Amino acid sequence: MPSTKVPRLTGLKKLEGKPLELLLRGQDTGDDPMLILRCTSEGFELLDVVNMIATSELYQQGEMVKRITGKSVRTVRRLLKEGASVRLDTPQSIIAYQYAAALELAIEVFGRQAKAES
Repeated sequence: MPSTKVPRLTGLKKLEGKPLELLLRGQDTGDDPMLILRCTSEGFELLDVVNMIATSELYQQGEMVKRITGKSVRTVRRLLKEGASVRLDTPQSIIAYQYAAALELAIEVFGRQAKAES
């Protein structure tokens, strides 16, 4: 029985930095709840979310891309190719923030990102 190919968000340029730094464009929230609220209310730019996703092999898997962005891998690729400025809505921005924060905490606990992702 042939295995189905799992869609991935490939071809991303891996940027240096922590997931939250990339998601917030280097803006230090200092765990300020009001700043986090403002950022998620405005909605994150899809490109910033994709930059965060690019830090993680795990997050580039199709199902994870859909969970984080609310969009399929195919739709994300198309939107990136079009170059249009696309913002996630508030609930999806909150989810993206939570995934970025969870990855950073896991890296802190396990010491290395590869170990955290496994």
